Amino acid sequence: MTWVKLDDGFPEHPKAVGLSDAALACWVRGLCYASRNLTDGGVPTPALRLVGTRKAATELVAAGLWDETPDGWFVHDYGEHQRTRDEVETQREQNRERARVSRQRRSERARTSQRDKGVSHSEVTKPESESETETELITIAPAPPARRTDSLWDSVMVACSIHSERIPDGARAAYNKALKELRTVGATPDEVAQRAKVYKVRWPDVSLTPTALARRWAECEPNVAHLPGRTAPKSAGALARVVAERTR
Repeated sequence: MTWVKLDDGFPEHPKAVGLSDAALACWVRGLCYASRNLTDGGVPTPALRLVGTRKAATELVAAGLWDETPDGWFVHDYGEHQRTRDEVETQREQNRERARVSRQRRSERARTSQRDKGVSHSEVTKPESESETETELITIAPAPPARRTDSLWDSVMVACSIHSERIPDGARAAYNKALKELRTVGATPDEVAQRAKVYKVRWPDVSLTPTALARRWAECEPNVAHLPGRTAPKSAGALARVVAERTR
């Protein structure tokens, strides 16, 4: 990407003070055109329609900001203030070379790191023939560690329609806390599925999350009516505390 330099005092410059808005806009667009197309300040006649009008171009020539040429116009003193084609292409080549060197270094570091981690190598010998007998090394990358199965966690994620791989870091802590409360009251995957259905029936307009399920756990017990005069604990955490008190 190219860019142009524009003095913030240009509108008050003696050459610009008397210009119309159209001529000022034409001058700026002409700079952008020359920079983007690497014309070293040239604005050919066919390109005038892209930057302004012939009347604006006449104003710029009269003000000494453009020079008229056989092929169109030229931004006056363009090379003294803007980057030339040679400078831009040199910079681009330097950028490409830096990127190439950077990629090469990253690749070398990756290979070194892989060797340092003790990647196993096994020798595989090709069948001997009259023309060739060689032994080549084949790199065998270690298999990724398998994720430990947690049936309760998986059942809660399924019930809440949550992808485990897409949980934000901030939400994961809250989900872990909810799972801890459910484990404390002895929740099972089957109970999670059943009570999730009850939750969705009782609160159809409220999103089901692990935290909400743990908070409403006791209220979502299917086909159980609470005794008159008794208030059931609402959350799994509260239910766990009641269970602990009764078993002392």
